[in-house]
Amino acid sequence: MTRILLVPNHSLIFFGGSIQQNSYSLFLENFLELMNNQRQDVFWYILVPKLRSNKNLFYSNIKKKLNSNNSLFISLDIPRHSKSQIHFNINELRQKLKWRDYPIDIIFCHQLEMTKHLKLFFKHDTNLDPPIIGYSHLMELPKLDWEGIFEYNIIGITEMVACFVNTNFQKQLIIEEARKIFSSSTCGVLKEKLEVLPKLVVPNDIKPSKTGNYQKIIYWGDIAGRTKSFIEFRSCMEQLRKKRTDFKVWVPFLKSNHQFLKYDWVISNESINKRMFFKYLRNCYVGVSPKNQLHDWDKTILQGIKSGVPFIIYDSTDSKALYSESTFYKSNKDLMVLLNKYLEDTKFRNLIVQKSIGELINKHNFLKKVKVINRLINKATRNTKSVDNKRAKVIIDLIKKHKIISHKDLLSSRYLNWGINMDFLGYRKAILSTGKVKEVEYSKKRKNSKNKEYPWKVKYKFQKL
Repeated sequence: MTRILLVPNHSLIFFGGSIQQNSYSLFLENFLELMNNQRQDVFWYILVPKLRSNKNLFYSNIKKKLNSNNSLFISLDIPRHSKSQIHFNINELRQKLKWRDYPIDIIFCHQLEMTKHLKLFFKHDTNLDPPIIGYSHLMELPKLDWEGIFEYNIIGITEMVACFVNTNFQKQLIIEEARKIFSSSTCGVLKEKLEVLPKLVVPNDIKPSKTGNYQKIIYWGDIAGRTKSFIEFRSCMEQLRKKRTDFKVWVPFLKSNHQFLKYDWVISNESINKRMFFKYLRNCYVGVSPKNQLHDWDKTILQGIKSGVPFIIYDSTDSKALYSESTFYKSNKDLMVLLNKYLEDTKFRNLIVQKSIGELINKHNFLKKVKVINRLINKATRNTKSVDNKRAKVIIDLIKKHKIISHKDLLSSRYLNWGINMDFLGYRKAILSTGKVKEVEYSKKRKNSKNKEYPWKVKYKFQKL
């Protein structure tokens, strides 16, 4: 059994189960389910933030999908805001991560700024020093005014075996910005450890309209209101409406008192649930993404393409790397030309939909990417050096003597008296690789009650070859 501590990116989970749920939360839910389908020898210890009941739906949904026999959720008082997460309460982690009951073989960290804290915790507070792999779903750079966070992210990556990013453009941008702060040797390490893994899509999530029906509705795929991109989009729509009147505009979550709603051809839903959102979306003709591509700008593009809606995307290296089969604009004039083409040519519109969906299936196939992550997990476990010496033989003999013994008892003062100054993972790898010792399900009998199982704990059993 490979035991993995999963550190999710809590700051990217705002509205669990709602339409505002971003691409990261979808990644986590799908990833865990598909990984469990891929292999049965992984146990997940998942750190989750303490949330109010109305915000906890996301994790509840994940728990329902996961087998309780291979996952344990550990609730911590982790700040949801990224700037605060570099100061999370390590004392609570000491209390709740029961490392004496189970080893952690690998850390899969999605919150890069927490990496150094985790590394120091395991090194100085436990007898474990697990390798770390990472995934940066959103790398904020200094120019985005996240002061201090970028440096913590870079330090976190250097502590890892490898770290995934979504595009080669993102990788190069991270290295370019790091050169302004860090040494050339550090930037060389970044180049070696950053691996490109495009945004992931589950084919079953691609659900265009079953009837193939849609209306000539232009969908604004970003935050509305006073943003510069939205103001420019609004101006384009007003100009386009002067030339033709055969379309409407849908702007989700626009406040009911917004001035744009004075037009009867503008549709909005200040409050809408997930099911109704996608019902509206599948009815749209074409989507438009903003010029200022910050944060999760591509979330709505993925949602749109999966729903059978083609997108006009602002032309950038990053966007073309992700969605090369879509259409792109550089200026308001370009946008107007493309919108006219879509509205006048249904065949062109449907062709772009087919190409875009095909790209998602081929380039962003989640199952293929899970296999890539799985290979990296295997690489990390292989990098753990097996310590095959006299002490390892003593451990095997002790397990043989008792036939079955818990991880906690094995390392206790009663037997090995294993302190925090000596890493156990190398010995664990050595004794399990001999074939003489295996992990078994942990269960404990209580008086006057049924067996109570603790699958998150570890027991070792000696077996005859």
